[in-house]
Amino acid sequence: MKNISFRTQVIVLLSLALVLWICATAFDLPLLFNLSWILYGLGFLIHPAIPSICQDMPNAERYIRISGALCILVGLILRTGI
Repeated sequence: MKNISFRTQVIVLLSLALVLWICATAFDLPLLFNLSWILYGLGFLIHPAIPSICQDMPNAERYIRISGALCILVGLILRTGI
Protein backbone atom coordinates (compact mmCIF):
# COMPACT_ATOMS: atom_id res chain seq x y z
CA MET A 1 0.00 0.00 0.00
CA LYS A 2 1.34 3.40 -0.99
CA ASN A 3 1.78 6.06 1.70
CA ILE A 4 -0.22 9.24 1.41
CA SER A 5 1.80 12.44 1.12
CA PHE A 6 1.42 15.28 3.61
CA ARG A 7 -0.15 17.56 1.01
CA THR A 8 -2.73 14.98 -0.03
CA GLN A 9 -3.63 14.21 3.57
CA VAL A 10 -4.08 17.88 4.45
CA ILE A 11 -6.24 18.50 1.38
CA VAL A 12 -8.46 15.48 2.08
CA LEU A 13 -8.86 16.27 5.78
CA LEU A 14 -9.52 19.96 5.21
CA SER A 15 -12.14 19.18 2.56
CA LEU A 16 -13.80 16.75 4.99
CA ALA A 17 -13.76 19.42 7.70
CA LEU A 18 -15.18 21.98 5.27
CA VAL A 19 -18.04 19.64 4.32
CA LEU A 20 -18.81 19.03 8.00
CA TRP A 21 -18.72 22.75 8.75
CA ILE A 22 -21.11 23.46 5.88
CA CYS A 23 -23.43 20.67 7.04
CA ALA A 24 -23.28 21.99 10.61
CA THR A 25 -24.34 25.41 9.40
CA ALA A 26 -26.95 24.21 6.92
CA PHE A 27 -28.66 21.69 9.20
CA ASP A 28 -28.10 23.64 12.44
CA LEU A 29 -26.12 20.80 14.02
CA PRO A 30 -23.21 22.50 15.79
CA LEU A 31 -21.96 19.15 17.09
CA LEU A 32 -20.54 18.59 13.58
CA PHE A 33 -18.03 21.38 14.24
CA ASN A 34 -16.59 19.32 17.07
CA LEU A 35 -16.67 16.17 14.96
CA SER A 36 -14.64 17.89 12.24
CA TRP A 37 -11.88 18.77 14.74
CA ILE A 38 -11.88 15.21 16.07
CA LEU A 39 -11.71 13.61 12.61
CA TYR A 40 -8.95 15.98 11.50
CA GLY A 41 -6.86 15.14 14.55
CA LEU A 42 -7.60 11.44 14.23
CA GLY A 43 -6.28 11.52 10.67
CA PHE A 44 -2.89 12.73 11.85
CA LEU A 45 -2.89 10.54 14.92
CA ILE A 46 -3.41 7.38 12.87
CA HIS A 47 -1.27 8.33 9.86
CA PRO A 48 1.36 10.95 10.75
CA ALA A 49 2.37 12.18 7.29
CA ILE A 50 5.59 14.14 7.59
CA PRO A 51 6.13 17.20 5.36
CA SER A 52 9.22 17.12 3.16
CA ILE A 53 10.80 20.05 5.00
CA CYS A 54 10.76 18.05 8.27
CA GLN A 55 12.14 14.75 6.97
CA ASP A 56 15.48 15.21 8.73
CA MET A 57 13.96 15.94 12.16
CA PRO A 58 14.43 12.96 14.48
CA ASN A 59 11.09 13.28 16.32
CA ALA A 60 8.88 14.62 13.52
CA GLU A 61 6.45 11.70 13.65
CA ARG A 62 5.98 12.17 17.40
CA TYR A 63 5.29 15.89 16.97
CA ILE A 64 2.74 15.21 14.22
CA ARG A 65 0.95 12.70 16.47
CA ILE A 66 0.97 15.19 19.36
CA SER A 67 -0.56 17.89 17.14
CA GLY A 68 -3.24 15.39 16.05
CA ALA A 69 -4.01 14.65 19.69
CA LEU A 70 -4.24 18.39 20.38
CA CYS A 71 -6.78 18.76 17.56
CA ILE A 72 -8.83 15.96 19.12
CA LEU A 73 -8.57 17.68 22.50
CA VAL A 74 -9.80 20.94 20.99
CA GLY A 75 -12.75 19.09 19.47
CA LEU A 76 -13.60 17.58 22.83
CA ILE A 77 -13.12 20.75 24.87
CA LEU A 78 -14.88 23.29 22.65
CA ARG A 79 -18.51 23.43 23.56
CA THR A 80 -19.95 24.61 20.24
CA GLY A 81 -22.24 21.61 19.86
CA ILE A 82 -23.49 21.36 23.42
